[in-house]
Amino acid sequence: MNSCPWLPIMVELKIWLAVVIYMRLHPTRKSTEYWHQDGFTPIHLPTCYISLFHFQQIHCFFHVSMPLKSQEKKVSKNWYYKVKPLSTLLHTACKKYYIPAMNIAIDEIMVSFQGRSSYTLKVPNKLIGKRYQIFSICDAGYTIY
Repeated sequence: MNSCPWLPIMVELKIWLAVVIYMRLHPTRKSTEYWHQDGFTPIHLPTCYISLFHFQQIHCFFHVSMPLKSQEKKVSKNWYYKVKPLSTLLHTACKKYYIPAMNIAIDEIMVSFQGRSSYTLKVPNKLIGKRYQIFSICDAGYTIY
């Protein structure tokens, strides 16, 4: 088996996370279009900071999990335990730096889902049959939480 040596990638991981946020704010049809420079499409910022191959490698192998074995017992109670540390970090930062405007809205988001989960809703007469139902706070056209 031909393997590469492990290298610390903390800076690249921060750039990757920033590019993922950028991609959500500026959606395109395919993720490769952010690195495509043919003169007909706009030049996006990710090309200045990370290559497409490097982005795809981090995206493919990035996994968030709890390092403690004691957390495995709580899987049935907290099904989101693997992303809880990252979620808590983002939640704390948002509470610290975000100041909401006067007019905010609570919106219902339906996210399509094709796998197995006991937390999905099934509505037969809707376009998205099996889905997650998420409530979010929206402000100035952006989903906040």
